[in-house]
Parts: sequence; C-alpha cells; structure tokens
Amino acid sequence: MPIFADPGYGDHSCLLFRTQAELVQAAVPFVQAGLERGDRAVVLGNRPYLEVLRRELREGGLPVDDHSRKPGVRFENGSAGSSHQRSPADLVGFLQALYTQTLQSGFPGLWILADSSWFPAVDRKPEELLSPEALLEAFVGGKRIAVTCCYPRDESSPEVLL
Repeated sequence: MPIFADPGYGDHSCLLFRTQAELVQAAVPFVQAGLERGDRAVVLGNRPYLEVLRRELREGGLPVDDHSRKPGVRFENGSAGSSHQRSPADLVGFLQALYTQTLQSGFPGLWILADSSWFPAVDRKPEELLSPEALLEAFVGGKRIAVTCCYPRDESSPEVLL
C-alpha cells in the first residue's frame, strides 16, 4: 500500500525513514505516480542507499537514467557542486532551472525525490532544516511539480521529529 495518498502537483511532503526498505516502500510508488502522468522524475542525492532505490526502480521495469525514453527517472548526485557549497537559495535556483528545462523538454510536470544529503549543509537543528523546507514549500506552489524530501531518522534530532 502506498504511503502517499494520491500525490499531485503542488505537493511538498517530508518522509522520515529508518531503513532502506522504508525508503523504497515510499519512494517507488511516488516516482511511479509521476511517471504514470507522463512527467519527469528526478532523484536528488548521493548516499549509498540511493543505489538500492535505483536498482528497485530498474527491477520494477521503470526507465532509469535512460534519457532517450519519456517519461523516465533521472538520478542527480550533486556533481554540479557539493551540497556543502550550496545555500538554500542556490537549491531553489537549481530546482527552478530543472523545472524550466523539464517543461521545455515537453514534459507536463516534474516529480522530485530529494534525499537530505543533497540539501545545503546544516547542523540538523530544527531552525536550519526548516529554512530549505520553507523555501521548497513556497517554490512548489502553483507549479506542476511534486516534491518529497527524505530524511533518515537516525540523523534527525528529536526536536525535528516532534
């Protein structure tokens, strides 16, 4: 059973997970929902467990990193610069450029699954985590975009979890 009930454009959600299995259980249906609409799906992050997600998506028959097929799933590992070099505003700027490129490429919309490793460096204090999340919330409004941000529970402080 999917964790997200009928996700759609303008949605911005956060997923706290403990295990790779929990991440995959939530992420695969989210990505599939975007692809079923004909949208582009992008996974942002650079952690080893994202390779598990990549494998699960491929084994599920989804086009992963095959840019010749539409729709498809693209993995972005942050090679354009370390997450520690980006500010929250840089993150939104990158997402705006990705969104514009997506629409110009003929996709109706964009679905993003973003691992917290891809976000600007923060000390995992509640106020520092909320800044990029607040910017993302404002960014998705009125756009044909859906975003799910993924946070490992063991890296989140109790204040964030509450």
